[in-house]
Amino acid sequence: MYECSSADCSAIVNAHLTPPVFSPDALRMLLDKELLAKRTDAAFEIKKGDTEGMKRPLPIEVLVDLRAYIRNSWDKEEQAQISASNKRFAVRFGPEGKACSDVLEMLGFELKVSRVPRLGFLLIVEASRVVGRSST
Repeated sequence: MYECSSADCSAIVNAHLTPPVFSPDALRMLLDKELLAKRTDAAFEIKKGDTEGMKRPLPIEVLVDLRAYIRNSWDKEEQAQISASNKRFAVRFGPEGKACSDVLEMLGFELKVSRVPRLGFLLIVEASRVVGRSST
């Protein structure tokens, strides 16, 4: 805690430091340009016509989308679902998210087979398990 030393100032600043959520290996998996290119190429190959016109994502775009998936799961009281066949998801995390499964599972995501055959695999998010969710 830091307090302003001026007699006329009542400002107090509290700083709380926490350890990083991602290990160096997890960051490498998500952000390494070569690994991202391999995941993107695999998604483009498997999804062919579905990914036409999509550009290759930048590493920062992977983090932005991951943040969105996590935040969306915080807003749900029950399980949130992301279709693992979603082309945006596949291009960033690899087909069905398998290339990044260790990182996704560490964050609280779980890959399950959908009961609806046309959906294939779903990335199920147990909202209470996702990193960063407050338990209020």
